[in-house]
Amino acid sequence: MRGRYVLLVFAAVIAGLYVRMGTGAPVAMGRGPFVLPLNTGVTTTATAEILSEINRPAIESAKRDPFMAVQAIPAQPPASVQKMTALPPPPEPAPAPPPVGLTFVGRLVGPEGDLSIMANNGNETLTLRPGQALPNGYRVDAVNDQAVLLSYPPLNTTARLDLPSAPQWETR
Repeated sequence: MRGRYVLLVFAAVIAGLYVRMGTGAPVAMGRGPFVLPLNTGVTTTATAEILSEINRPAIESAKRDPFMAVQAIPAQPPASVQKMTALPPPPEPAPAPPPVGLTFVGRLVGPEGDLSIMANNGNETLTLRPGQALPNGYRVDAVNDQAVLLSYPPLNTTARLDLPSAPQWETR
């Protein structure tokens, strides 16, 4: 039902336009800034007067063909821009000593009371005593109940291997 109604209204509008065009009267179509209704009886001189009251700038002719491709003009840098100088490369990081790589295995107190610490270095078990040079470049500086103090002479750095506390139940 609705489709028939829309079709009927559309046909009436088309018929009205066809009749109106046949009489030579101006037909106002579309939406613009000023559209005269169809049956107002306004003459063409009145229309000219109304349109003259609308203040619009005059249309200027185009400076170029709008349908032709335009090549972009490369932008010139402003004269105030100075040439940038290259930044110096960042300083190289200080060399780092190799990892200590020791894991605690146990401790041994000798007959004279000197303390020796046993530690694994990969697959090798080492007995650490003060003054000993290790295969990875470290040197044992001191050994006490809490830690083994190590130094790396090529870079003048130190490291520390912390030891677990001695068991309380073991006495010899």
